[in-house]
Amino acid sequence: MEVSKLAADATQQAEAGHFRKAAQLFAKASQKDPKNAKHHEARAQCLMELDDFQEALRSAEAAVQLDPNWLPAKATLGRAQLNMGQLQDAVMSLEDALRLAEHDEEWRSEMQEELEQARNLLE
Repeated sequence: MEVSKLAADATQQAEAGHFRKAAQLFAKASQKDPKNAKHHEARAQCLMELDDFQEALRSAEAAVQLDPNWLPAKATLGRAQLNMGQLQDAVMSLEDALRLAEHDEEWRSEMQEELEQARNLLE
């Protein structure tokens, strides 16, 4: 199956709430196109919905490694780290995401809120 078809099917599955199937399809898309950060990031989101935080963290780290300045990847990494209890790392990732969101009011607001929550957990 073509990568774009796999990704489209995975997105449909995720939107329908079928996160396990979506994660599997995003994993296949990542295998066929391993340098595409979007597949890794989307898989991480699906895995977090399934409370598979360890695998979500691995996928989010892969996405950031491939595209360190892509805001959704940094945000997802911060969320995955938060879910794993890696609070200091989460704060650093969310701070990076906030910097990347400087020209996007919606993202900036969301990142500020999540960063504040993570910092409160550190106290």
